[in-house]
Amino acid sequence: DEALNPMSFLGTLNFDMVTVPDDQPVEYDIVDTSSGATRVYGAVLDDGRPGGRGNITAISFESEGMLGVDLKIAQIQSEGRYEFAGLAPGEDQFNIDAPGDGRPPVRVVAEIPDTPEHRLDLRYPLGAVEGRVVGGSSRTPLAGVEVSLRLAERAESSGWRGRALAQEAGVRRERTNEDGEFRVGSLGPGRYSLAVRAPAPREDGPRYAAVTTFEVEFDEERTRSDVEIVLPEAVELAGRAVDGAGNPVVGAQVFARRAGVEGGVPERASSGDDGSFRFTAIAAGKYDLSATADGFADLERKDVETGASGGKPLALVFEPGIEVRVKVLGANGQPASGATGRLVPKGRAAVVDERDVGRAFNNIFSGKGVSDAKGLLGLGTFGAGEYVLEVQRGTERASEDVTLSGKGPVDLRVRLR
Repeated sequence: DEALNPMSFLGTLNFDMVTVPDDQPVEYDIVDTSSGATRVYGAVLDDGRPGGRGNITAISFESEGMLGVDLKIAQIQSEGRYEFAGLAPGEDQFNIDAPGDGRPPVRVVAEIPDTPEHRLDLRYPLGAVEGRVVGGSSRTPLAGVEVSLRLAERAESSGWRGRALAQEAGVRRERTNEDGEFRVGSLGPGRYSLAVRAPAPREDGPRYAAVTTFEVEFDEERTRSDVEIVLPEAVELAGRAVDGAGNPVVGAQVFARRAGVEGGVPERASSGDDGSFRFTAIAAGKYDLSATADGFADLERKDVETGASGGKPLALVFEPGIEVRVKVLGANGQPASGATGRLVPKGRAAVVDERDVGRAFNNIFSGKGVSDAKGLLGLGTFGAGEYVLEVQRGTERASEDVTLSGKGPVDLRVRLR
């Protein structure tokens, strides 16, 4: 604008990503998705009073783009005023960050109508959760422990970046004081998962395990102050990632999620040069393990019980994967560059999985996972089974069922619509 404010540029940001392979031309259309969208304006209000200076980030997980997310930023002006020149109709998440108020960033969800303009006053929610964190049977108050709340029902997105961003959408983090007490304020109605990161162990002191619960819920804006979180003493779960010949698999990513507990953030470990991995801050009980390693099929082990191996390391044996390659054609029948894809086991197609997100990040930033000028797309290695192949480029998509068997490699062919 006339003031040449950098935030004005960000306020009309259209964010997407293109990968340029070596020695190949890429044709990529830039589409202004904000054209003809709704002008959204209003004020940020804190208990009826104008909020302080800062920024508002509007995030839509309904984008048809490659990343599956639209992100725009606007400044909070005097008297709490703000304006977005154009937001696409649909549900948006507004993250308000006004450091001058002394408040942490807060999240407000609102529906944007399909109209030329829409006034939307963003009000700080008044709900709060407060309580304390204690350790073990002695219920010792634990200071400096990170407590985080996130909406139990996450936003859904079609793109790999949107799926990753949705995992952190609306997360609030606070730390306990010297008495183990915490308070997370400015919460709107909803069902939240509450997670506690295990504190760093002191020398010769007890170790505690992280805890996740799904029992924090609001049906109105109020304060819930009856939350006491007891961290159990931690146990270890150690193992080795090996191939069929017993050789170590280096760099395997292993995830441990409490068996029978939906949602939450899994514990994560990586295998070292000798294939060993170790979880040091989990509670006693049963866990579902999943693992991924470059060049091998994904691996799952259900109901792994801590201590059940009698102190012996758990062996995760990786099998060779089936390499999957896709020939991507555009709607005109010609090879389509710049397309991304994933292969998801049937029954898990709509679930956000940490392995999918991790594989997408590794591929995208190493120049893989995107079709080249010949329309060739490498998806990686997978185990035998039934899958759903999902490929997209911009607003064009293709989806079909795939069965993998044998040793591979497997060459597939799809046409975008």
